Amino acid sequence: MKKFILIAFLFIGQYLLAQAELHIIRAELPNDTLLPRSINFHPSIQPQIKPEQKRQSDSLVVDSIQRNKVSLSVIPLIDGGYRTYKNEYRAMAGIGLSSNIGNKWYGRFSYLQGFENASDRFQLQTVSTLQKDIDLYEKLDLRGRLSYTPNRFINLQAGYDENFIGEGARSLFLSDYGKPYGFGQMRMNFWRIEYLVLYQFMNERLNNKKINKFATTHYLNFSATDWLQFGLFETVVFAPKDIFLNRGFEPEYLNPMIFFRPQEYALGSSDNVLVGLDMAANYKNWTFYSQLLLDEFSLTEIRAKSKWWANKFGIQTGIKGRMNVYNRPLFVRSELNIVRPYTYSHLSLAQSYTNRDGVLAHPLGANFMELLVEAKYQFKKWTAEVLVNYSLKGYDDSFNQGGNIYIPYINRPDDYGHTIGQGNHNNQFILGTKVSYSVLKGGNMQAFVDYQFRANTYLAFLPTHQVIVGIRSNIWNDYRNY
Repeated sequence: MKKFILIAFLFIGQYLLAQAELHIIRAELPNDTLLPRSINFHPSIQPQIKPEQKRQSDSLVVDSIQRNKVSLSVIPLIDGGYRTYKNEYRAMAGIGLSSNIGNKWYGRFSYLQGFENASDRFQLQTVSTLQKDIDLYEKLDLRGRLSYTPNRFINLQAGYDENFIGEGARSLFLSDYGKPYGFGQMRMNFWRIEYLVLYQFMNERLNNKKINKFATTHYLNFSATDWLQFGLFETVVFAPKDIFLNRGFEPEYLNPMIFFRPQEYALGSSDNVLVGLDMAANYKNWTFYSQLLLDEFSLTEIRAKSKWWANKFGIQTGIKGRMNVYNRPLFVRSELNIVRPYTYSHLSLAQSYTNRDGVLAHPLGANFMELLVEAKYQFKKWTAEVLVNYSLKGYDDSFNQGGNIYIPYINRPDDYGHTIGQGNHNNQFILGTKVSYSVLKGGNMQAFVDYQFRANTYLAFLPTHQVIVGIRSNIWNDYRNY
């Protein structure tokens, strides 16, 4: 019954759209329109609200109805592929809808269903998975969102989907690597500021029992000039029930104008609070960006260089840009991500910065260092991509070494001497090349061949060669790069 109500709500939402049309969250491509930088444009909050600059690849529809100020578009969706490594395959198909009425309402909905025998890194992060046989799974992916813009200052959204904060390929604040969740949000854009308030409704499964959890996120982005922006991020993850009380959604966290850390102390709670700062500077077609994520820390311990376990933080820095090569667009990026052990984890799974056994930030969790370089080149309907990725990641031994953010940080070996990569460390190198061809006009459906060479040192040196061939609708991010 709950699933039916959700489907009905999202489907009805498709008959409403607006001037506040949202870009689909996707990896950046060379031919994406570069929106003019201004003090009123804040690209760190995604999906972006920029109807007048639609991405070229958003235009594919098999049927479109337009009467007066109402439109309804139907988009075929497919996600099929075969990977030579372990003979993995996936076959999913479905439908996407987007629609609008007037210049205030917008909605979109996507439905995909099919089968696969694949491991986690090959599969779409789905709503549900049902095991049909020993090595066969039925997959269902359902997501959508409804947007209402009453005026040029405020946008309201609700749905079951993912959100992203940042300029990078990864985000240490909030990313779309994990699984979708129910949410409601408000975005206010005034003067040089865009302010986001996001309420997330999530859950986990522990000992075959469902555990509900909530989060409230605030993000303020400020344009110092038309080329320099700063952001302030904070989020709190909390459980509606613990051994002391059953409080439901904490009403104090509904306040869109509070700081969570003092509020948490005032409540006497052990909720998981994270804060962060970010920066983006633009020069011509280049963007320099960074993020600093703070979970817990002590300045005294940092100055003492004690490597205290609760100095939990992450740092991102990167540069990306576009250029023309033989009159064709080329996109390049270089990015470094570092996250200390035990970051994002907490006293219980109900308080960790996760959702349904999936990450909310970086796909490697914590206790890692990662360097990635990517380049993408487009020629007519062809796209060529190259990825180089190196990471150092620490895994647990007989103790919790801080890399698994899904388990409590209690069973640690000591309080001091913690370094990145501790435990059973793994050095991983990925060299990936991908060639794709737009099958239909608009670029939303692509046939592709993806080759990856992977080598890691976890327990033993294990090099692999992987080839993936398939066809997919290019409207969600394809993350096989970690």
